[in-house]
Amino acid sequence: GIRAERTAREMRLAVLPVAPAGSIAAELPPAYKVAIPGEVVAPAFGLRLRIEVAEADKPPEAQFVTLRNWRPGDRVRLRYSSAPHKVKEVLERLKVTGSSRTFWPVLELDGHIIWMQGVEVEPVPRIHIISSSL
Repeated sequence: GIRAERTAREMRLAVLPVAPAGSIAAELPPAYKVAIPGEVVAPAFGLRLRIEVAEADKPPEAQFVTLRNWRPGDRVRLRYSSAPHKVKEVLERLKVTGSSRTFWPVLELDGHIIWMQGVEVEPVPRIHIISSSL
């Protein structure tokens, strides 16, 4: 369960997750797909999300959002920022490490991340997301 890297000046030790080789994909939480408006209970993430549409607006036709864990290369537009940021960099700023970083949930709509746990994301017009823990 320990990995060692040696350089000319130092030796680094890292604790490896205890799991059989090749089983990481089996441990990833499932992706949850939900219609707008709707609600999803995701025990793998310990979350309950409710997606609502503004009352004055007509519900969009057959739109779905996906609750999943973040993937390398994902980008998110933070509220009050001018450009999208890599999710990896946002998690580094939040000081999220270890297995919680691997399984950090995001909500995706049409290829864009519209919600991320613990982060204020640029709001999507007409759609309101309410999150609570289980």
